Amino acid sequence: SASTTVKIYAFGTRGKKAQSFFHSGLLLRFGTGRVKYVFEQRDDCNNSEIETQDRFCLAVNYFANPLCSYDAMGNHYSRCKTMLTNDENCSDNRYDARGYYSSTMTDMTYLPLGPRY
Repeated sequence: SASTTVKIYAFGTRGKKAQSFFHSGLLLRFGTGRVKYVFEQRDDCNNSEIETQDRFCLAVNYFANPLCSYDAMGNHYSRCKTMLTNDENCSDNRYDARGYYSSTMTDMTYLPLGPRY
């Protein structure tokens, strides 16, 4: 059967280890094969490609990333779901998903990022 493509955009280099789940091959290794993940690392989130963004995409940001504010990411990647990593204090609840579970945000989706390289 045909697979669905999900494009994953990640910004900056500070959160690269926390985001290694996406670019280390784990999704391919442990996935079902029904989803084709395309990972793209970017320096910042100011490169807008709204007209070419895939139907399914995820924009992943690192907490306190000076090169990519939440508003800039939302403006440039408005078709994508958003995710925040490395927010151990669970202080930012604007994203669609996060890397940590928070008992104060039980209705928010979280994706435990598992093994790191």
